Amino acid sequence: MEWISVKDEVPEKKEDVLILTSYGKMATAFRDDESKLDYGWQDAMRPYRHSYGSVTHWMPLPEPPIQK
Repeated sequence: MEWISVKDEVPEKKEDVLILTSYGKMATAFRDDESKLDYGWQDAMRPYRHSYGSVTHWMPLPEPPIQK
């Protein structure tokens, strides 16, 4: 999978994805509005946004393994 710049495209609303921030941090997140701007993302790092930077790229999450 390739990283996608938020300048080029954003994921569907409420789609869980992997994000990369301007400070090189990664986390899972989803967009909760139609904005490409950073405040439109919800994730576990939200309380620490100032130390993680802005969302710059994203990619779809892989499919989970099949449970046997």
